[in-house]
Amino acid sequence: MALIKETDYGKITISDKVIESYVADCCQVQALYDKVWLAAKPSISAEYTEDEKMQIGFSVYVKFGQSIRAICKILADMVAEQIYKRSGTHPSIITINVAGVKSNNLVKRNMDVVFEYD
Repeated sequence: MALIKETDYGKITISDKVIESYVADCCQVQALYDKVWLAAKPSISAEYTEDEKMQIGFSVYVKFGQSIRAICKILADMVAEQIYKRSGTHPSIITINVAGVKSNNLVKRNMDVVFEYD
């Protein structure tokens, strides 16, 4: 679902594909390269809550042997920064669903890691 916000000047819309590109760009930086990947069917969820706070969610695969919490924290911080740079709004909650752990094979998981920002 796209981010849609009504303002005095009209409607602002950020599509899921745009957010997906932010996440994909963040996965390619040196700190995360070959440690985290967008899930095969990225399920991006982005919405504003009733109190006008932005919530973002997406699914990733994490490389076996990495600290899931540490990798997700780096990724969430980078995504939050990219969204702020490009939209001027800080996300209040980023939920990363770890859909699987990857070594030689992919082992499915369904674990949510949630980060809250002020």
